[in-house]
Amino acid sequence: MGYWLAEEHQGKGLMTMACSVVLDYAFGELGQNHVEICAVPERLGFTHESTTRQSQWLRDRHVDEAVYGMLASDWEAARFE
Repeated sequence: MGYWLAEEHQGKGLMTMACSVVLDYAFGELGQNHVEICAVPERLGFTHESTTRQSQWLRDRHVDEAVYGMLASDWEAARFE
């Protein structure tokens, strides 16, 4: 799962709310067992799984990308805490 959000809309919880809906759909309706995300996943309970070095071109340079993952069982547990 990946996303971009304009700077003026960041910090309002919009992406956290949107990702929660997508995760409910992915794990519930689609029956997925594993979802990866590459930005701001800590609020949702994702686990850091790897860092790909210089894998993304951002503006004028290569930057590292942290990859986070979540299992269906992690999401189920987080929803009922």
